[in-house]
Amino acid sequence: MHTTPPEPNGLGGRSDPELTGLAQRLLNWNRSLPHGAVTAYVYRGYLTLSGEVLWHYQRQDASHCVRSLPGILGIENRITLRGRPGVT
Repeated sequence: MHTTPPEPNGLGGRSDPELTGLAQRLLNWNRSLPHGAVTAYVYRGYLTLSGEVLWHYQRQDASHCVRSLPGILGIENRITLRGRPGVT
């Protein structure tokens, strides 16, 4: 009988560090996000986004650009909005 070892996170054969790297590259390529403003971290297939952006659409774009990444079970978006100067 031949058995295959389980995949690192059980989905798609990619480990959490590999998924973290892929997600971070996608975020860095997203032109609506300032480079380095958002970071990704994957633990057991769940992706956490963190950082700070100026606009709500940027927060949404970050989540949308990584949500279809194979192996991601869910996304927690912890990106906050930075207050804009002069806006009260």
